[in-house]
Amino acid sequence: MLIRGYKIFGPGMVCRGYKYETNNVYLGEVEIGVSGFHFCINAHECLLYYDYNQENIYAEVECEKAYRGVNQLVTNKLKIRRIYTYEQFGKLIKGVAHVKMDPGYKKIVHYEGDVRQEFTYYLDKLFRVERYKNNVLHGKGFIEQNDCRVDFNYNMGYLEGVYIKTTRIGKTICRYRKGMLTGDYRYYDNTGRLKTHITYNDDQIVKIHTIRTFPALYGSTVF
Repeated sequence: MLIRGYKIFGPGMVCRGYKYETNNVYLGEVEIGVSGFHFCINAHECLLYYDYNQENIYAEVECEKAYRGVNQLVTNKLKIRRIYTYEQFGKLIKGVAHVKMDPGYKKIVHYEGDVRQEFTYYLDKLFRVERYKNNVLHGKGFIEQNDCRVDFNYNMGYLEGVYIKTTRIGKTICRYRKGMLTGDYRYYDNTGRLKTHITYNDDQIVKIHTIRTFPALYGSTVF
């Protein structure tokens, strides 16, 4: 099964000093981010590496096998299927804005009606995803930085559903309804032992559970 994606080249179809030609197949060694032939599954992700302007060249590519990196794929055998004009590629990324930030940071914003998705990268690694509706947080997302990751879901600006915070020293799993803690709040240490178990109802503590010796549950609790 062929894998298809998109790639942007600099003027003259040059990428990292290598000159490509249409419909040719290229062979090379593979190491993600270092060597091999890189491309993206989604057209707008190419904007992480090249600006959208009339000097660059835009292509659809395919390969038989690829290795996945954080936000790109790499292969040792790449075929260029089609060259897009500036205007044609613009239609593929319609509703997508590439926002340049501080050095090392990049953001891709995707618009669809009144829904906006923001993907923030640091040194080409995706670390923050947020979704908005009518400029209010709405939908699933996450933030991952240093040794901490938070997975969350919002409903029109209010935390809703399961909230998970994972750090190097432990993991917290709880549930929100309309921005208030509701249901079980559980904290596990980094061995997976349950250390804190409290039941909430609309931010009010209903019950503090006695902690005994439990089997390791780290990463496997399902609400």
